[in-house]
Amino acid sequence: MKIDNLIESFQQLKFKRHVALSLGTLACVALAGYYIQSKQQTGLVNARAELQTVQNELKTRNVVSKLNGSNTTENINSKRSFTELLANSSKSDEVVREMSRLAAGKGIGLESLKILPSAATASELGKVQYNVTMKTDYYLFKGWLSGLLGRYPALGVNTLSIRGIAADNARQDINLSLLLYVKD
Repeated sequence: MKIDNLIESFQQLKFKRHVALSLGTLACVALAGYYIQSKQQTGLVNARAELQTVQNELKTRNVVSKLNGSNTTENINSKRSFTELLANSSKSDEVVREMSRLAAGKGIGLESLKILPSAATASELGKVQYNVTMKTDYYLFKGWLSGLLGRYPALGVNTLSIRGIAADNARQDINLSLLLYVKD
Protein backbone atom coordinates (compact mmCIF):
# COMPACT_ATOMS: atom_id res chain seq x y z
CA MET A 1 0.00 0.00 0.00
CA LYS A 2 2.78 2.44 0.78
CA ILE A 3 4.22 2.01 -2.71
CA ASP A 4 0.84 2.84 -4.25
CA ASN A 5 0.73 6.02 -2.17
CA LEU A 6 4.25 6.91 -3.26
CA ILE A 7 3.40 6.40 -6.93
CA GLU A 8 0.24 8.45 -6.57
CA SER A 9 2.17 11.26 -4.84
CA PHE A 10 4.78 11.19 -7.61
CA GLN A 11 2.12 11.42 -10.31
CA GLN A 12 0.63 14.48 -8.63
CA LEU A 13 3.91 16.42 -8.79
CA LYS A 14 4.22 19.24 -11.31
CA PHE A 15 6.16 18.79 -14.55
CA LYS A 16 9.01 20.99 -13.31
CA ARG A 17 9.54 18.70 -10.34
CA HIS A 18 9.56 15.61 -12.59
CA VAL A 19 12.27 17.21 -14.72
CA ALA A 20 14.24 18.25 -11.62
CA LEU A 21 14.05 14.73 -10.13
CA SER A 22 15.05 13.20 -13.49
CA LEU A 23 18.01 15.56 -13.85
CA GLY A 24 19.03 14.88 -10.24
CA THR A 25 18.90 11.13 -10.84
CA LEU A 26 20.86 11.52 -14.07
CA ALA A 27 23.49 13.64 -12.33
CA CYS A 28 23.86 11.03 -9.55
CA VAL A 29 24.30 8.23 -12.11
CA ALA A 30 26.86 10.32 -14.01
CA LEU A 31 28.83 11.07 -10.84
CA ALA A 32 28.76 7.42 -9.82
CA GLY A 33 29.99 6.43 -13.31
CA TYR A 34 32.78 8.99 -13.17
CA TYR A 35 33.83 7.78 -9.73
CA ILE A 36 33.88 4.13 -10.85
CA GLN A 37 35.81 5.01 -14.02
CA SER A 38 38.42 7.01 -12.12
CA LYS A 39 38.94 4.13 -9.65
CA GLN A 40 39.36 1.70 -12.54
CA GLN A 41 41.79 4.07 -14.27
CA THR A 42 43.87 4.32 -11.09
CA GLY A 43 43.86 0.53 -10.79
CA LEU A 44 44.91 0.19 -14.41
CA VAL A 45 47.81 2.63 -13.98
CA ASN A 46 48.97 0.70 -10.90
CA ALA A 47 48.67 -2.62 -12.74
CA ARG A 48 50.71 -1.26 -15.67
CA ALA A 49 53.43 -0.05 -13.33
CA GLU A 50 53.52 -3.43 -11.62
CA LEU A 51 53.64 -5.22 -14.98
CA GLN A 52 56.53 -3.02 -16.11
CA THR A 53 58.41 -3.77 -12.90
CA VAL A 54 57.91 -7.52 -13.36
CA GLN A 55 58.97 -7.33 -17.02
CA ASN A 56 62.14 -5.43 -16.10
CA GLU A 57 62.94 -7.97 -13.40
CA LEU A 58 62.36 -10.82 -15.87
CA LYS A 59 64.68 -9.19 -18.43
CA THR A 60 67.34 -8.75 -15.74
CA ARG A 61 67.02 -12.38 -14.69
CA ASN A 62 67.25 -13.55 -18.32
CA VAL A 63 70.42 -11.53 -18.87
CA VAL A 64 71.96 -12.84 -15.65
CA SER A 65 71.00 -16.44 -16.45
CA LYS A 66 72.42 -16.13 -19.98
CA LEU A 67 75.66 -14.75 -18.59
CA ASN A 68 75.84 -17.47 -15.96
CA GLY A 69 74.86 -20.12 -18.48
CA SER A 70 77.41 -19.02 -21.07
CA ASN A 71 80.15 -18.84 -18.45
CA THR A 72 79.29 -22.33 -17.22
CA THR A 73 79.19 -23.71 -20.77
CA GLU A 74 82.47 -22.04 -21.66
CA ASN A 75 84.13 -23.38 -18.49
CA ILE A 76 82.88 -26.91 -19.08
CA ASN A 77 83.69 -26.90 -22.80
CA SER A 78 87.11 -25.31 -22.33
CA LYS A 79 88.13 -28.21 -20.10
CA ARG A 80 87.40 -30.70 -22.87
CA SER A 81 89.01 -30.88 -26.28
CA PHE A 82 87.00 -30.35 -29.44
CA THR A 83 87.15 -34.02 -30.39
CA GLU A 84 85.69 -34.97 -27.00
CA LEU A 85 82.65 -32.81 -27.80
CA LEU A 86 81.96 -34.64 -31.05
CA ALA A 87 78.89 -36.83 -31.28
CA ASN A 88 78.34 -40.05 -33.18
CA SER A 89 77.03 -39.80 -36.75
CA SER A 90 73.69 -41.14 -35.50
CA LYS A 91 73.22 -37.69 -33.90
CA SER A 92 72.59 -36.27 -37.38
CA ASP A 93 68.92 -37.34 -37.27
CA GLU A 94 68.48 -35.51 -33.97
CA VAL A 95 69.95 -32.36 -35.53
CA VAL A 96 67.36 -32.54 -38.33
CA ARG A 97 64.53 -32.97 -35.80
CA GLU A 98 65.85 -30.02 -33.79
CA MET A 99 66.08 -27.88 -36.95
CA SER A 100 62.44 -28.63 -37.70
CA ARG A 101 61.30 -28.14 -34.11
CA LEU A 102 63.05 -24.77 -33.76
CA ALA A 103 61.78 -23.64 -37.18
CA ALA A 104 58.19 -24.58 -36.32
CA GLY A 105 58.51 -22.80 -32.97
CA LYS A 106 59.55 -19.58 -34.72
CA GLY A 107 57.06 -19.90 -37.57
CA ILE A 108 59.74 -20.56 -40.18
CA GLY A 109 59.08 -22.88 -43.09
CA LEU A 110 62.11 -24.83 -44.27
CA GLU A 111 61.82 -25.02 -48.07
CA SER A 112 64.43 -27.71 -48.56
CA LEU A 113 66.91 -29.69 -46.52
CA LYS A 114 69.60 -31.92 -48.02
CA ILE A 115 71.87 -34.09 -45.90
CA LEU A 116 75.32 -35.16 -47.17
CA PRO A 117 77.31 -37.39 -44.78
CA SER A 118 81.08 -37.80 -45.22
CA ALA A 119 82.96 -40.59 -43.48
CA ALA A 120 86.03 -39.87 -41.41
CA THR A 121 89.44 -40.44 -42.96
CA ALA A 122 92.87 -40.72 -41.41
CA SER A 123 93.44 -36.99 -41.83
CA GLU A 124 89.89 -35.59 -41.48
CA LEU A 125 87.01 -35.85 -39.06
CA GLY A 126 83.71 -37.26 -40.19
CA LYS A 127 81.07 -34.72 -40.98
CA VAL A 128 77.48 -34.34 -41.99
CA GLN A 129 76.60 -31.40 -44.22
CA TYR A 130 73.12 -29.88 -44.09
CA ASN A 131 72.08 -27.64 -46.99
CA VAL A 132 69.01 -25.63 -45.98
CA THR A 133 66.96 -23.11 -47.95
CA MET A 134 64.20 -20.92 -46.53
CA LYS A 135 62.42 -17.63 -47.02
CA THR A 136 61.90 -15.86 -43.71
CA ASP A 137 62.47 -12.76 -41.65
CA TYR A 138 66.16 -12.19 -40.82
CA TYR A 139 65.59 -11.89 -37.08
CA LEU A 140 63.58 -15.13 -36.95
CA PHE A 141 66.36 -16.84 -38.90
CA LYS A 142 69.00 -15.39 -36.59
CA GLY A 143 67.17 -16.73 -33.51
CA TRP A 144 66.71 -20.13 -35.16
CA LEU A 145 70.39 -20.38 -36.09
CA SER A 146 71.50 -19.21 -32.65
CA GLY A 147 69.36 -21.85 -30.94
CA LEU A 148 70.71 -24.55 -33.21
CA LEU A 149 74.39 -23.61 -32.86
CA GLY A 150 74.03 -23.19 -29.10
CA ARG A 151 72.65 -26.70 -28.73
CA TYR A 152 75.32 -28.48 -30.79
CA PRO A 153 78.94 -27.38 -30.12
CA ALA A 154 80.25 -29.42 -33.06
CA LEU A 155 77.87 -27.76 -35.53
CA GLY A 156 79.16 -24.83 -37.55
CA VAL A 157 78.23 -22.63 -40.48
CA ASN A 158 79.98 -23.63 -43.69
CA THR A 159 78.37 -21.10 -46.05
CA LEU A 160 75.60 -18.55 -45.69
CA SER A 161 73.85 -16.52 -48.37
CA ILE A 162 71.12 -13.99 -47.58
CA ARG A 163 69.35 -12.04 -50.32
CA GLY A 164 66.38 -9.72 -50.13
CA ILE A 165 63.19 -10.65 -51.92
CA ALA A 166 62.07 -7.84 -54.24
CA ALA A 167 58.35 -8.48 -53.76
CA ASP A 168 58.59 -8.90 -49.97
CA ASN A 169 60.68 -6.44 -47.92
CA ALA A 170 60.04 -8.32 -44.66
CA ARG A 171 61.57 -11.63 -45.75
CA GLN A 172 64.89 -12.80 -47.15
CA ASP A 173 65.90 -15.72 -49.33
CA ILE A 174 68.39 -17.71 -47.23
CA ASN A 175 70.73 -20.51 -48.33
CA LEU A 176 72.68 -22.08 -45.52
CA SER A 177 75.20 -24.88 -45.35
CA LEU A 178 75.96 -26.31 -41.89
CA LEU A 179 78.60 -28.89 -40.93
CA LEU A 180 78.26 -31.27 -38.03
CA TYR A 181 81.57 -32.85 -37.14
CA VAL A 182 81.22 -36.43 -35.88
CA LYS A 183 83.43 -39.11 -34.32
CA ASP A 184 82.71 -41.85 -36.84
